Amino acid sequence: MHRNIGRPLNLIIVAISLSLATLAPKPIALAGPPGATGKWSFTGHLNTARSGHTATLLPSGQVLVVGGVNETVRPKNVVIPLLLKSAELYDPASGTWSLTGSLNTARQFHTATLLPDGKVLVAGGGDSNFNVIGSAELYDPTSGTWSFTGSLNTARLFHTATLLPDGKVLVAGGQSLVGNDEDNVFDPTSAELYDPATGTWTITGNLHSGRYAHTATLLQNGKVLVAGGAALDAADPVSSSELYDPNTGVWSVTGGLNTGRSGYTATILPDGSVLSVGGIGLMSVTVTAELYNAAAGTWTYTGSLTERTSHTATLLVNGQVLVAGGTETGDDFFPPLAGSEIYDPGAGAWRQTGSLNTDRRGHTATLLQNGNVLVAGGISAGRILGKSSGFITNFLGSSELYDPNAPGSGPAPRINSVIHQRKELIVVGEDFDDGAVILLKDVEQATENYTQYPENVLIGNMAGRKIKPGDKIQVRNSTGELSPEFTFGAGVGSDN
Repeated sequence: MHRNIGRPLNLIIVAISLSLATLAPKPIALAGPPGATGKWSFTGHLNTARSGHTATLLPSGQVLVVGGVNETVRPKNVVIPLLLKSAELYDPASGTWSLTGSLNTARQFHTATLLPDGKVLVAGGGDSNFNVIGSAELYDPTSGTWSFTGSLNTARLFHTATLLPDGKVLVAGGQSLVGNDEDNVFDPTSAELYDPATGTWTITGNLHSGRYAHTATLLQNGKVLVAGGAALDAADPVSSSELYDPNTGVWSVTGGLNTGRSGYTATILPDGSVLSVGGIGLMSVTVTAELYNAAAGTWTYTGSLTERTSHTATLLVNGQVLVAGGTETGDDFFPPLAGSEIYDPGAGAWRQTGSLNTDRRGHTATLLQNGNVLVAGGISAGRILGKSSGFITNFLGSSELYDPNAPGSGPAPRINSVIHQRKELIVVGEDFDDGAVILLKDVEQATENYTQYPENVLIGNMAGRKIKPGDKIQVRNSTGELSPEFTFGAGVGSDN
């Protein structure tokens, strides 16, 4: 239900002024130039909201999501991390998630690797007691169950795992603890090989530099490129890179990144070069991207993009790279990014594409067999719990599909503030079209555009009677574009 209204509302004008004067510039959230393609749409909802999980494409075309973390709130607003054992399967045919067998050990920041026999190897990670995990488990898609396999020689999290051409798995770097003492953390230089035939791990050559939150990429020549990351004994992000030769089991130093970075992505392109994107650079999140030339062993800058870390990067079927979400600051108090960008290797440049419907960081992105991209889970902006100092993170259970060939659309609406005035709910923001409606906890509300500011103000005539602090609000345009979720009572201009 929708109509335009023109009655004077001084409170609305005040709210608009407040929003425009106090809010930081919004993240880039445009769909790109006229004629651009690519659009996100919601798909099935995870059974459990999560971040710090993994997502693996199975030979069946389904996607396996494993583990991660959520939170629970105890009395007196005490927030407790909730580590997850659960695993879920996404079926692209039905667009739905279903539970499958649970892990034997709950974990986050682990790795998941699809083995040649179709099983999935999960290794390492962290548990709810701040311990680092050394165990590994195998998922059998036929039975939908997990079983323990050989344990790592060194427990670790924030490591990398790479499937080698011979079917073995190389694990490198990460963080570990001495005697599970949380005050005695170190960066292992060790690397290990998992042999699926024996179910055991063996030590291989050591890295030259210990590192975590780095990347590892299998090159076309069969070697593995490890680059960047962070180190406990270094104030700045790591810029060095190393190559692992599976034939010799030895690491060698190769050209270093021009900008040291951690929490970034690395994607191998069809021509064999490796694209590194964003991450935390020196003192701030970086806008830069670099290309590694495997033949020359050097990194060179390429086109820059919106600064971001904790994002995803996915190689599309057409050879371009889709980067989605992330954060410009890494601060829980600031909303993550909804904007997405496409890198064109031929032009060495980025363009904007459709924005996520929900801003998120710490999510996963998986290329499906039909060429679409599935994004699942992650974190949106958190909120203060009432008058306490407790802070709860907004873990996401929503999932979205990116269709690279869908016609480009206009900008998604965005909520800047919400005012509760008697029976009315006044939503102030940007890019509301004629016919936009307010959604309160996913339920459509009777909505009117304010005539003086139709693109900036919506009125929910009776929604004020229904809303409570902590409720989720969105705006849906007549074209179907959704705003990121807004938590009532947690944003600028909210009244609880």
